[in-house]
Amino acid sequence: RATLGGNVVNASPVADMTSILVALGASLRLERAGQAPRELALERLYLGYKRLDLAPGEIVAAFLIPVAGALRLSFEKASKRKSLDIAAVNTAIALELDGRRITRARISAGGVAATPLLLEATSDLLSGREVSAAAAVEAARSAVSEVSPIGDVRGSAGYRIRVLERLVLAHFVSLFPEDRALAEGVAKEVLK
Repeated sequence: RATLGGNVVNASPVADMTSILVALGASLRLERAGQAPRELALERLYLGYKRLDLAPGEIVAAFLIPVAGALRLSFEKASKRKSLDIAAVNTAIALELDGRRITRARISAGGVAATPLLLEATSDLLSGREVSAAAAVEAARSAVSEVSPIGDVRGSAGYRIRVLERLVLAHFVSLFPEDRALAEGVAKEVLK
């Protein structure tokens, strides 16, 4: 608990677990002595770079993760080293499915703004859609329209936008490895 809580309240825009938990729709139970506990959606915790919606003395007492039906989850990140490195960009997607129809989507991104983000417009765009290369390409384009990265030692703003677009496409290939048409459609987009 302490490691996960520390990862989240450290408020890094590229914390890997934060992206995963936001995509899963996690909330926090926050407690403070003498006060009633409150629940807060994780994506609402971040007010700005390293600024949190936590009152003095308030702690993260629990993570609340909703149970989903037919859920597929993917996490992708780009960093200088393959593992154990801070990401330049990371993203997670959770899709609830009814056959090939996406009934609910949540996609998050880190490293593309001052805070970890729930990409609400992209999530809404995917909800109700059939899984396809076209849906993946539209999601990638939508995702980059929702972000405003800065450049730093891990990459320029342009690099981060390009990487986010590619990682969103990678989610679909990873989540639906049996779908050859989807993989071919994504490959065509990448080669443009």
